[in-house]
Amino acid sequence: MTKQEQRHEIIIAMINKGYEIMNVVEIANGIMEKMYGKDWESQPEVEYIPGCGCQHAEVFHPLITKEVEECINYERVPIVSVAEQDGQKGVRLCVGDIDIFIEAHDLDEDGKEFKWDEAMMKLKAYGKRTFDKHEMFLIAAFEDEINAALREIGGAELDNYYWSSTEYNSFGARIVYFSSGFIGTYGKCYTTVIRPVAAFKHE
Repeated sequence: MTKQEQRHEIIIAMINKGYEIMNVVEIANGIMEKMYGKDWESQPEVEYIPGCGCQHAEVFHPLITKEVEECINYERVPIVSVAEQDGQKGVRLCVGDIDIFIEAHDLDEDGKEFKWDEAMMKLKAYGKRTFDKHEMFLIAAFEDEINAALREIGGAELDNYYWSSTEYNSFGARIVYFSSGFIGTYGKCYTTVIRPVAAFKHE
């Protein structure tokens, strides 16, 4: 398992415990720093699967596998990959039971911000949704890989405050700031941007 995969495992473990951790990414980075030193990310790691004839970078999860006829081993299913769905370009995020399609652009490509209630109604009118709290943590964990894929397709990177679909109470909802990994609560009367997501469709 690569160091980046270890970091992802730590983040996913914390998320699956259901902890109300607002800075889960920062905590995981701190753990990795203690384990490997401050420059733990400086050397990219690529794992080679013997007999497969191909290399797999750290964006491939060791526990997500599918058997393929042309390979005597296993082909990794990428956690993050470029995808297209319903004529829209975007990024697929596949981790455990989460398999979602993140659209390449925000709900309003001109950067318009919405109050939470307004955003939820607009999404529903368009037949779309946005990520919930659980998905939000996972997107934050793999933000670097997702942004690299978004750059590849000319999409808008995740570098802003975004609403989630998860309410905190009648006055607030969960929000994430991907640039710092901050996850918290924001008043529904305030405005911010929103990114549409959908279940990934398997053909």
